[in-house]
Amino acid sequence: MRRVLGGCALSGAMLLSADVAVAQVPGDSLVLEGDFIRTGVSNNGTLGVGGSTSPGFIFDSTGTRTFNSSNDYLTPGIPYEGFSVRYTGSGGVISNNNNGNTAGIGPATAPVVVSSGVSGFDNSVSWAGSISGVLNMTHVYGLNNDGRRVEITTTISALTDLNGLRYARWINPDSGGSSSINTRGNSALGLAANDWVNSESETNGATLGLFSNSAVAHNTAIVAFPWSTDPDVYVAGSADTVGDHSIGLAFDIGTLLNGQSIELIYWYAVAASVDDFDFGNGFLAKAKTFNQFAVANFLDGQGSHPDLDFQDVLTELRSLDDPELLAALDSISGSVYGTLPAANFQHTSYYLSQIASRLRNKMVPYGSPLYGDFAANTSASQSRAAETTSSEVALVSYAAGEGSSAADEGAAGCSSCDCLPCCGCSQWSGWITGYGLGGDAQSDGNADGFRYGLGGTQFGLEKQVSDCTTLGLWGNMAWSNVRGDVLDENADIENYHFGAHFTSLDGEAYWIAIAGAGYDHYDVRRHTNVLAPVTAEGTMNGWQANAYVERGLTFCHNGWNVQPYAALQYIYLRQNDLVETGAGVLNLDVEDVDAHSMRGILGGRFSKTVCTNGGRMLTPEFRAAWMHEFLDTNQVVNSGLAGIGGAGFAVRGVDLGRDWATVGTGFNLHLNSSTRLFAGYDLQFNSNQTFHVGSGGVEFVW
Repeated sequence: MRRVLGGCALSGAMLLSADVAVAQVPGDSLVLEGDFIRTGVSNNGTLGVGGSTSPGFIFDSTGTRTFNSSNDYLTPGIPYEGFSVRYTGSGGVISNNNNGNTAGIGPATAPVVVSSGVSGFDNSVSWAGSISGVLNMTHVYGLNNDGRRVEITTTISALTDLNGLRYARWINPDSGGSSSINTRGNSALGLAANDWVNSESETNGATLGLFSNSAVAHNTAIVAFPWSTDPDVYVAGSADTVGDHSIGLAFDIGTLLNGQSIELIYWYAVAASVDDFDFGNGFLAKAKTFNQFAVANFLDGQGSHPDLDFQDVLTELRSLDDPELLAALDSISGSVYGTLPAANFQHTSYYLSQIASRLRNKMVPYGSPLYGDFAANTSASQSRAAETTSSEVALVSYAAGEGSSAADEGAAGCSSCDCLPCCGCSQWSGWITGYGLGGDAQSDGNADGFRYGLGGTQFGLEKQVSDCTTLGLWGNMAWSNVRGDVLDENADIENYHFGAHFTSLDGEAYWIAIAGAGYDHYDVRRHTNVLAPVTAEGTMNGWQANAYVERGLTFCHNGWNVQPYAALQYIYLRQNDLVETGAGVLNLDVEDVDAHSMRGILGGRFSKTVCTNGGRMLTPEFRAAWMHEFLDTNQVVNSGLAGIGGAGFAVRGVDLGRDWATVGTGFNLHLNSSTRLFAGYDLQFNSNQTFHVGSGGVEFVW
């Protein structure tokens, strides 16, 4: 498998879903080891353990994994590494460090391993902590086997409104002795003083640096003893020094409102000397987003590649101004391949809800006490109930009064709840629906947003197999297009899915179960303009499997049929790997993707049956639901340039968020005892996306 030079910032909920827990002993660290670096992540979320315990942070300049304590920045003695926050009302600095095992941001929890397929790194560890009622914090540490940098992605999520929020990362490094030459910025590497600070050992020259070029306001500083943990000190900056001093990097976040999150990306880098750091072509120092960091990191490591076309690309990229370079990095990334699972999840989630809505429409019990005994006491209802028991040619959800005179209908009160039984009859019914979906999803600040258009056909066949129990089959065929908002890239998707469903009604309570699987096909086109306009084209196949379970109630209230319900939905999606053609050296070699979605749904449906002037039954309905995603909200995709080979990069698709609201309306029109028309409109939305869905179809009973 290709090694990737990128990372993945995950929220706490994502970590719980994707990580593999590792048994921890309090005070121990979970080791990250590559060819040049060996370090540990402590229970406090810091690097190293401190004191005389190894590993702290060890650098082997030979790249042969010859690690020894003489090259350990954090052992022996009392060097320390940690992080801290302060905010208005905090009463001072709140910090964690590896020496003394203090944990102001807790409770202290054992770090966990993050799989390479999720993190995009050969070695990755995550940690999560919190300040109760104030904020949650996660760190994701990434180290590639051949890397000389540990990437750290810190996510801070506010649990209340925070003002004056600042975050700092700091270290007092010792390597071959405590005295160091400490400097900020490096003109030879093109690194600004607010982005870069390093500590060079006077004994052996080994150098450790902290680097970030985040769009969040930040600064670096060097602090003499007593070493500071205060973010304000590091935000203020400092002069260069020589001595046993701490170095640090701080972010001036400012206001973070309740429910908001911010992602900070920065690195610890090591080298044999202060002039030995390899930032290649300097692209990394200009990147601003997660995907840009990943691609820039890859390109910076390929400066000596012999391919002449690729060298022409690097020359062109070096000539671009900063906005043009960032746009080029985005176009090279191929983030659309990470966005496609998100778009597919939305479509599958919709059509499962559509099947459930069709089945929910039939969950209408007979003779419930909540109906005021109307169904049991009216002659029309009793006659109709007897008819449905003896005949197999009847519409399951046909309302009271069908087949009687207008006077009878008035007496029966046909505008009250649709209270005829679904039980006690054996019938076949079939339905077909056409639907269209359109909408857009905004950029999450990293991957490009997209516009979405879809047309689909769905059909089903079902039969009542016993009292109040039905079994059925369903199919779905759809054709959609995903088009980038800013980047000139798009994908055509075909879906062919099939499955089965089950319903069971027990008085006022019911069950719905749906399961299915099917084939997906993708044709992707990405347009780039680095050297000249070219189009990279890729074709790939894939498949999906899904399951849906719903538990609900159905009862009448003031003439309305009311159906509250709760549901759980799972979708597995597979995108096969592909190699693009048409773009020469910029063709991507994209690895396969396995994506998972688990959503909880709480909702309700409200309907009422009335008589038209022509004597037909019309049932308008209104529906609303809240949906929450428990697993990953964006997808990491590992890619590389097909003609270059070697290490690649990991990028993320657009993040659509974790919670959505859906609202909709529709109607059912009973033309006769065996035919029903239906139509509807649904809106799914949150702060990141808005999807509109229109549908219409027909149902037959025989």
